[in-house]
Amino acid sequence: MFFICDHPDCNHTFKGVIMGLDMYLSAKKYFYSTDDDPLPTKIAELVGISTPVQYISFRAMYWRKCFQVNDWFIDILDDRDVLQECEIDRENLEDLLNQCKLFLKGEPSYFKDGEEVEDLKEEMEITVEGLEKCLKEFPESFWFTYCASW
Repeated sequence: MFFICDHPDCNHTFKGVIMGLDMYLSAKKYFYSTDDDPLPTKIAELVGISTPVQYISFRAMYWRKCFQVNDWFIDILDDRDVLQECEIDRENLEDLLNQCKLFLKGEPSYFKDGEEVEDLKEEMEITVEGLEKCLKEFPESFWFTYCASW
């Protein structure tokens, strides 16, 4: 059985056993029908449709095989199925950012459970960089969702 990964950062064809954990954080903005915002109509015109868009979604962040970060999401979502899109509060993302920073400083954190520091260092650095960018770029009017896939 072959799988094609459609992620834009990935150009792989997998033969069964090489599949891994892909993790996505999306930022979304809903447009209310009472808003005077011309953006929904402009977006619709850009893609060639006559109906205004209801919401827009951006891929805010992508991880590959960051199992500990995925575990963090599962824990804060009370073991919900993260293979389906789950809404994540901005405050939760700020907490994840702080937990990653604490880990990188060598201080007690969610991720400090006997794992080798070097094994997680790159994952934590990627997560810190990505979350800082997301929280800065996307204003309070956006909400976030997390989803993972195998």
